[in-house]
Amino acid sequence: MPMYRQQPAARVSRLPRVPPVPPTSSPRHLTGERCPPGHRCLFSPTHGMAATSRRGHVATRSISGLPMDNITKQDRITLKNLKVADFASEETMCFSATVVFDGTPIAEARNDGHGGSTFLHALNGKAALLAQAEAFAKGLPPAPLDLGQEGEAPHYIDMTLDFLVDELADAMHAERKVRAAFNRDIGNKVLFIKDGKLLFIKGIKLKAIADCKAYFGSLRARQAQPIVILAELPPEQAFDLWKQHVLGDKPD
Repeated sequence: MPMYRQQPAARVSRLPRVPPVPPTSSPRHLTGERCPPGHRCLFSPTHGMAATSRRGHVATRSISGLPMDNITKQDRITLKNLKVADFASEETMCFSATVVFDGTPIAEARNDGHGGSTFLHALNGKAALLAQAEAFAKGLPPAPLDLGQEGEAPHYIDMTLDFLVDELADAMHAERKVRAAFNRDIGNKVLFIKDGKLLFIKGIKLKAIADCKAYFGSLRARQAQPIVILAELPPEQAFDLWKQHVLGDKPD
């Protein structure tokens, strides 16, 4: 008789980087690994780095949940060719990427991961477009700033292009990690939704099932109520449903 287990819930949180070991309070992934620290949590109003209040508290920006739902809302500036070096990421995320403005690559972005600003270098003949992108970014709403002081009025930081690029890079990197966790999970387990809970069958790997259609039919017949088997859904639909239960993500 197969044993059903509830899929453990987890929340991906972007927390301040504390090298070389993540903080003990950091949530865990499904695999038991610690959640990747958020690399872009310490910044200043001008360059996106460490800012200290008059009381000596470090200003941080904490973003939890699905990253792409929490960054600045806009679609004119995007990134491609993102490469991240986690091993070299210290106070900031070490990465390089191509900045795209209205569908046109305009600059190369780079951060060495040691706490400095993200540098933007215009591609050949794209200096004017880079200036336009910088002007567009400055016109976006300010980003909320958490100084870690309860009871105080909210603080905000003016948006800049380098800060927006950092947000996008963090979100893309986190999304990749979430998708990798999902791919491992759905490949190693028979995941299904029953009574509003994400469950799996202990000891059964999806990849080891010879006839999935017959197995899923038998599984469904043994249930007293309807179930949704994630492996039967289109990949994106299964991914969205998995996130709702594992990451606490709410559908739009």
